Amino acid sequence: MILTHNLSDSIRFWTKSVYGKSVYDGKVETKHAYLNILTRGDLSSLVWMDSELKYFTEPADSILCQVYYAPLNFRDVMLASGKLPANALPGDLALQDCILGLEFSGRLENGQRVMGLVPAKGLATTVAADPKFMWEVPDDWSLEEASTVPVAYSTAYYALIMRGHLRKGERVLIHSGSGGVGQAAIAIALSLGCEVFTTVGSSEKREFLKKRFNQLQDRNFCNSRDTSFEQFILNATNGEGVDVILNSLAEEKLKATLNCLAQHGRFLEIGKYDLSNNTPLGMAIFLKNTLFHGIILDTLFEYKSYSSQAKKEVVQLVRDGIANGTVKPLNSILFDRDQAEQAFRFMANGKHIVSCGRGNAGQSNYGYANSVMERICEERSKEGLPGLAIQWGAISDVGVIEVAVGSDVVIGDTIPQRINSCLTVLEKFLQQYQPIVSSIVPYQQSDTISQKTSNRNILSTIGKIFGIKDMSGINPEKSLGEIGMDSLMAVEVKQFFEQDFDLLIEITDLRQLKVKDLKKLEGDGKEKNASTTPESETKPISDSTSKSHAKAAEKISVYFSSLPSKELVPAKTIIQMNSVKTGIPLFIVHPIEGTVAMLNSLAQLINLPVYGIQCTPEAPSESIEQLAAWYWKLIKTLNISNTICLSGYSFGGTVAFEMCLQTELDPEQHVKVRNLIMLDGSPALMTAYTRMHKLYFMSDSDVEDEAQALCSYVMQFLDINLMEVTVRYGSAVTVIASDSTVCVDNLYKSNSFPAYL
Repeated sequence: MILTHNLSDSIRFWTKSVYGKSVYDGKVETKHAYLNILTRGDLSSLVWMDSELKYFTEPADSILCQVYYAPLNFRDVMLASGKLPANALPGDLALQDCILGLEFSGRLENGQRVMGLVPAKGLATTVAADPKFMWEVPDDWSLEEASTVPVAYSTAYYALIMRGHLRKGERVLIHSGSGGVGQAAIAIALSLGCEVFTTVGSSEKREFLKKRFNQLQDRNFCNSRDTSFEQFILNATNGEGVDVILNSLAEEKLKATLNCLAQHGRFLEIGKYDLSNNTPLGMAIFLKNTLFHGIILDTLFEYKSYSSQAKKEVVQLVRDGIANGTVKPLNSILFDRDQAEQAFRFMANGKHIVSCGRGNAGQSNYGYANSVMERICEERSKEGLPGLAIQWGAISDVGVIEVAVGSDVVIGDTIPQRINSCLTVLEKFLQQYQPIVSSIVPYQQSDTISQKTSNRNILSTIGKIFGIKDMSGINPEKSLGEIGMDSLMAVEVKQFFEQDFDLLIEITDLRQLKVKDLKKLEGDGKEKNASTTPESETKPISDSTSKSHAKAAEKISVYFSSLPSKELVPAKTIIQMNSVKTGIPLFIVHPIEGTVAMLNSLAQLINLPVYGIQCTPEAPSESIEQLAAWYWKLIKTLNISNTICLSGYSFGGTVAFEMCLQTELDPEQHVKVRNLIMLDGSPALMTAYTRMHKLYFMSDSDVEDEAQALCSYVMQFLDINLMEVTVRYGSAVTVIASDSTVCVDNLYKSNSFPAYL
């Protein structure tokens, strides 16, 4: 069974003019499938998908091949984990729905055994391959052995021979020598009589290479885990360096590698991480008359004269290498097709050696036009002609729904469907034969944040990423960095918190996160889910529940914004932040994270008693007004002073402002606020709102702009719809001119306005 997409879409269809209904479970039986990742960064979303090759008609430049073995390359791991962006790939590869898989081995329809390269979708049951980029498998090789050859040796030959012009007797440094490309490069360099230096990450890998290549001794090896190889290479070459470097290391190791390059040397970069991140090199390296080459094997798939000629040369070099014995199969570890996620994690750990829309209710003309279009599609289908009408439900990301109510609204027990989801469904619709179909996403309570957290256990999910079966046995004081979180794991953990908790966490903060913090977060999540009532499980999303979900996410974010502090969740609402005893006390209201830990250094510089107001679990979260009143209640219990200064940091500015308003409404029940200080009042957010307001409401007339501002002010106190009134009168100026007396009278009659006078 092959998954075609992961949506809970209800598909309605017509067959011979008889209406029916079926719930599509997303799975089909097919002989043509490919492995793809639905969410980059989440390896658990790897699925087999239905391939369009079942409609394959053999063109002149490709041939259908049955895949027996589909190797996994490190590029696939980088792309799937999200560490390498798709736009780092050349040409239009980034625009394809699947970019995983580069090589294969299998049989043609005539039974011939072949191995070859493809630009993408190589992790598949069948591929459409370029016959010019394939090799016949030698009789003494198995198909499993043959599958290890194409990418490794093509990359090595293309880099060392075609771009690096490696010559006999030169010195060459090959990083990560135990990898596939590393072994291929060592074999090629030794066949030319070159002096080879290589880096490995363990003694086991060193012994493996010494056994595979008898010419290598201990003096040919250095460490790839740090930058010590730089001094090792310079000592071994009497300070001269090496003539050619095949590099796959990144960041500080890249810079250390550059220092190993000799005069007139050639630097061959096969790693894509620094290339895609635009890591600076410094021009001084070129004073040695050196060359720097970015080795992108994918460019050989482009339809250009250079790529075509280079492809022929690479194919011939590999063919010659097979003939003279330089090219030999590499070691491999087999995974079953149902073990895709395990294979990706194993690799990451480095342990391997025409349509119409459906109208909304009340839009008769719109719906009638769609109905006519559907009848046309039905007639075309009966006559054997192509025709497809798709009844889309609400669509998010664009249009009036996105602008007016956002993506969380429930319409007719359905939620808006994302654009990328629509495109995925469209591909499925184009492969079936029903003339009329429908795509909607039914509302399910599992779409809420609390349900997500209950479905995915935090400790077990993190343990799965780390390859640890039982996280409960880990020392709770250990941080994720101490357990062994590498950069690829960090990306996946980061993705997990973004998807399940809507949190953006920096990698440095993730490394500091301790096991006990995960346990505490998981316990709070279970307590939150246990408090959910049966009514809340079946009640559709409304404005109030959407706000509660947002508040839940805000509470979770407390765990990460103050990692250096002793507590992730504040235990006390009001804390003293400095040791000053005299002067008018200053109270600082917390930002959206709920803690004032990030303001401790600021408090030490203030020559007044400074108190921080924090959001503890018992704080009311229904409204700003209730939160402000609750803070006033706690301040009065301190009985510190009859006059205070009040400050709010970011989100806290809104709460502090509301506290001042409550003081003015009832001064006898509150202490006097001498000064209100707003710190970082979200200028970026206000700029965005201002830009949006200008885009939709502002005109070219200053008078009209002033009238709009007055109308907006009136809307604070009267229950009117500015848009409807403006449309009725033609402009805001007309509204003010015609109804100014009525507006003033209504303002004085309202309950809220006199309090502001």
